[in-house]
Amino acid sequence: MLPVSNRKASNGSSIYINMLHPIALKSNAAHLKTLLDKSKTTLYLVASLSVFSCQENSLVNPELTQSQTSTVALAQAMGAPKKYKLTKFGEQKLIYYPDGRIKGYVYPSYGLTATYSYNYTPGTMYSSGSIDVILHAPSPNTVNINQTYWFNEKGHCYKYQEVDHQPAGDVTLMFILGYNPNGQLVDCLQWLNGNVRGREHYDYNADGDLIKITSLDAQQVIYRTAIFSYTDANGGAPVDDLYPVSSRWSDLYEGFLPYFGKPSKHLIQSVVETLPKSPNPTKHIYYSYVRNADGYVTQRKGTYKLGSEPFETTPYEYEVTLIKIPN
Repeated sequence: MLPVSNRKASNGSSIYINMLHPIALKSNAAHLKTLLDKSKTTLYLVASLSVFSCQENSLVNPELTQSQTSTVALAQAMGAPKKYKLTKFGEQKLIYYPDGRIKGYVYPSYGLTATYSYNYTPGTMYSSGSIDVILHAPSPNTVNINQTYWFNEKGHCYKYQEVDHQPAGDVTLMFILGYNPNGQLVDCLQWLNGNVRGREHYDYNADGDLIKITSLDAQQVIYRTAIFSYTDANGGAPVDDLYPVSSRWSDLYEGFLPYFGKPSKHLIQSVVETLPKSPNPTKHIYYSYVRNADGYVTQRKGTYKLGSEPFETTPYEYEVTLIKIPN
């Protein structure tokens, strides 16, 4: 995924930070139990029933041990449900708390190692609260940024604040987020150092896929649009996205927290970005994917022309656990 944030370090160089947003796959446990009852073989499956599970050890990717491989193969043959958890996206290596919440990640790029740390504070309402994120990168490109996300009882982030501690003084960014009755993010109102910065609006199709982002400046004049297609160049049917990640085309700088409404259901195949005031106002991006036998993306490539060399190649790595069925 390409950068969603382009910040200037103290020495004037640009720092790019990638984001994503994982959603775990739910499985039919009852169906598996029926299959297991009919089998004479007992499977010992290590997993969790939590949607956001975490096993910090025994990574399945990139290689399984022989015993693990045999267990997975047998479980697959019997229809055992599996749970995927992203452990690496591009250069970003993710770390989780034991309960499955994101704990942090390390992002080495352009000679910079950026470390994100997440701290959670419960709110007064059930499932509401706030999350404080600290981004630190050492010299020579020193970066110290504090981010706070407030989310409500519906699990929706409704306010975001970022304070970038720069040598010349703090730069504060504030977002207020709005959702439609379907639980989809539709508006992002923005302020920079207390002044109106602009707004982003999001539109969706009948399938629930994000099809357009409209960016407006402080005077509510459109300065950018991004239009998304989920049908490939050959007219093929949309492909299900089993582990959605947030769009790098949005101004929202966070992708690991599941508090930004319903994600799109399908994989983006192409994007047309329009910048009316740019010398090259229209840009086309095409995406292609490699998926594993379970349908999960293991690699994504982006090109500016169909069939051309990719300008980006993003690998995905996961930890896979098999869901334990109660006796």
